[in-house]
Amino acid sequence: MSASGPQDSLPIDVPLLPGEQVLWTGVPDASRILEPSDAAMIPFSVLWGGFAIFWEVMAIRMGAPWFALLWGVPFVLIGLHMMVGRFFVRRWQRARTRYVLTDRRALLLRGGSMRAEPTADGPREVLSSGAGRYLTVTFGQETGSVQIGRWKVRSDDAPRGLVFESVRDVDGLRAALSRIGRAAGPQDRR
Repeated sequence: MSASGPQDSLPIDVPLLPGEQVLWTGVPDASRILEPSDAAMIPFSVLWGGFAIFWEVMAIRMGAPWFALLWGVPFVLIGLHMMVGRFFVRRWQRARTRYVLTDRRALLLRGGSMRAEPTADGPREVLSSGAGRYLTVTFGQETGSVQIGRWKVRSDDAPRGLVFESVRDVDGLRAALSRIGRAAGPQDRR
């Protein structure tokens, strides 16, 4: 979904500041299953889940006490979520997410909640992926993360700014980003 201009193009009622103009609205691609960050998470989740399932099967086969059987259950559930469940959660969240970029703020609307970050300094990071078919844009400050080679390891509890993930309307979003005073192009990382 791409739109520029009037407030009636917004997906839901968004409280705009006086004089604020909508430059772009969009949604993440809910059908996109894999992200670049999954390159590290998939092998880890298979190791975790595989060991947890192995532990539980061995505990059952050996006739272990009930405590040992129960001890492994949370680890199996966490492993199943990391291996499979997180993809369903990601799709469910993206299906409920809307993005709005104004001349002053970036807004993320999910369910009944709204997050906003000022856009005065432009985006902090613009990443192109999927051979240029997707754009991920981050606004605001990031804390609680460590760069390890090509991967960023971060705590999910730490604020990481506001992220427009896996946007298919690459041209529309780039045009809107250029209108907030800082063109999206030179800072791209592929």
